[in-house]
Amino acid sequence: MIRSTGRCARLAALLVTLGAAGSTAAAQGREIGERGSSGIEGYPKGLGLGVALGDPAGIAISHRPGDWSLLQGTVGWSLTKGRLHVSGDYVRNLMLLEAAETPSLRFPVYVGVGGRLLLADQGAADREDAKADRRSNVGVRFPVGIGLLPDTQAIDAFLEVAPVLRLLPDVGVGWDAAIGFRVYPWGRGPVRDR
Repeated sequence: MIRSTGRCARLAALLVTLGAAGSTAAAQGREIGERGSSGIEGYPKGLGLGVALGDPAGIAISHRPGDWSLLQGTVGWSLTKGRLHVSGDYVRNLMLLEAAETPSLRFPVYVGVGGRLLLADQGAADREDAKADRRSNVGVRFPVGIGLLPDTQAIDAFLEVAPVLRLLPDVGVGWDAAIGFRVYPWGRGPVRDR
């Protein structure tokens, strides 16, 4: 547990550093959906499918109902906990960072809330010596992340950490952290001018 917490703390520090670097290195915050000088063609639309690596590692899915929000989920394997991981979140963009050096890239910073289900092997979970964090459990996730949106492709990438409050069968805390990407086969949405 201490080893995975240290990894999550390093990932969180990297996320904060990226956000700070993006905002100080000639980056300008602007409202989501406002068209920049680069001629951005809007956000990817429809269903997105991709890969998440980290804890969990698996299939990343998403649906963007609007420029400000995203429904996202992951179905995969928790490498540190050795269990099937299923999660779903509603995330909302807080700001959009752009750097003068890379006008064709946008970096949305987001927060959200969601749920997580970890399913353990029943044989291992039934052992009397099984630790509480090795059993199946249900929890609430609070993802914080930064994305990468190129204006030339219908894809997005993300780096995310998510504190988790375990609720069932016992109360506790944990972390999820992942990096990944998703492809949107239906392309990009329309230009969003203010």
